[in-house]
Amino acid sequence: MSANADPVSRAVDASMRAVVVEELGAADVLAMHDDWPVPEPGAGEVAIEVQAAGVNFAEIMSRRVGYLGVTPPFVPGLEVAGTVGAIGSGVEDISVGDRVCALTLTGGYADVALAEAQTTFPLPVELDWAVGSALPTIVPTAYALLHPLGRIRAGDRVLVNAAAGGTGMILGQMAKHAEASRVTGIVSSPAKLATARQYGFDDVLIAADAESGAIADASFDLVLESVGGPARELARRATAPLGRLLLYGNSGGAREVELTAASLRNDSVLIGGWSITTLARTYPALLRTISADAFALVASGAVALDVRHVFALEDAAEAHRLVRPASRPARSFSMSLVGAGLVQPSDLRGERYGQTSSAIRAWSSAAGAKGTSFCSGSSATWRTTWRNSSSPR
Repeated sequence: MSANADPVSRAVDASMRAVVVEELGAADVLAMHDDWPVPEPGAGEVAIEVQAAGVNFAEIMSRRVGYLGVTPPFVPGLEVAGTVGAIGSGVEDISVGDRVCALTLTGGYADVALAEAQTTFPLPVELDWAVGSALPTIVPTAYALLHPLGRIRAGDRVLVNAAAGGTGMILGQMAKHAEASRVTGIVSSPAKLATARQYGFDDVLIAADAESGAIADASFDLVLESVGGPARELARRATAPLGRLLLYGNSGGAREVELTAASLRNDSVLIGGWSITTLARTYPALLRTISADAFALVASGAVALDVRHVFALEDAAEAHRLVRPASRPARSFSMSLVGAGLVQPSDLRGERYGQTSSAIRAWSSAAGAKGTSFCSGSSATWRTTWRNSSSPR
């Protein structure tokens, strides 16, 4: 298909339903609107008629403190699955009516959401809406941490913090798929031990035990850390000389530790980080390549994730409370208003990143040929979704 010179759309209403954050605060600030204006795609954008939207910890932080730079009033929602209703000028290889999933950054908790064409991906008919809405964030994150960033090798010893979270569960499975010799997970409480053990981990430890000496210094080749605070210092000590320590979150909310040039030299460790939202804004073509390889793993069934909870759009506040109850500290899981999914990695060669990729289409074909198996996974011990009541799936 050639690039569109002008926007293409099908008839839509001028207003729609949307969940709006009218002021920063607790889950009660999420307000249902029935007359929110329908967004129109600009150049390089698509408008998606949302059938399912993921619920992630990033959205809870956006609602509470304006994370991702949002200011009220705004519609939260980082990832969606649905049908393309309109396309902006310059968009190639996407048509009105296509089934897709997309990284939206904001706007997902609505009947229609905008996404960059570069971060919109075809959704095979074999995958339902709920599964599709969980693909765009945690699956590429896990893949990037292990492969283009972590450069995992057969025989590596891998340590994963927040192992019962959505990304943690996928990391455990992907690390074993990449032939890591030992994959160790850390969870915050005994209640999460059994959950984490289902997802590829050879050992699972409670954080208090790990911080009390159960993990030896310099014992892991690749360490993946997202909690912050004491967990970050433990991760640094656990990284072996010439190992890789990757940081991709601070869910515990502790003040970030400043690393000096001297400490980096003395440790003889490679330290890096990952932010899918930043990459989506600055290098969307690179994220598309990573996502294509990650999604290919789902089609093969090597990595599994399933939907545990489904909420109606108007119950978004209840979904947020399930992610982070007001009476408890933050938990390391995400949920969805119509979404959850799974994925698997394809073979990785270092030079692949920096090139465009046609793996998205290969993934669609593979899914049709093989089908996909789903078990469990989310950002914590479950996955929550909201479903568009007008949708048959």
